[in-house]
Amino acid sequence: MNNIADLSQARSRKQAETQAAALQIRDELLAYGQVFGFPGEQLLDQGTQQPTLDEEGEIALTRMFELFGITELSPLDPDFDLVTETWYRLTGVVRHLESRRSFKALYTRQRTIWHPPYAVYIDALWDGDLSAVAKCARVLNIQQGIPEGAALLWDGPLPGKKGRIHRTRPLQ
Repeated sequence: MNNIADLSQARSRKQAETQAAALQIRDELLAYGQVFGFPGEQLLDQGTQQPTLDEEGEIALTRMFELFGITELSPLDPDFDLVTETWYRLTGVVRHLESRRSFKALYTRQRTIWHPPYAVYIDALWDGDLSAVAKCARVLNIQQGIPEGAALLWDGPLPGKKGRIHRTRPLQ
């Protein structure tokens, strides 16, 4: 019986650790809602004469992009407009996470107009499930960034890829 009790305790510890990690990721995502300016300073690369970011901005945007599933865009991409537009659009995604946390009625009403893949993306972000976030980003076709003039994310996947994602759990 000791083995069963030990297994049960190990399982409970693992679940608690997973939940704590997810909450930490959620808190990190929501912290982007407290940043009211672009997280870096644009510089001119002396070698290429192209816009680039300072080191602090590069680190901050790299982490932000990673958390939101933007895996194929570097903060140092030569298309600085793409980098800034992606950052800006992700701050809008943070607003939806904030509404889920603080304004349940507003969130519920907003969710009714969202395209299903975007709603699943918000769920994955809320859950802190980076694997699911990456899958959702692929379905939304945003892993390479969000170009200026692109449709609103809640309207569905950006042109270029077609994907399907199924809700795996009901809204909580």
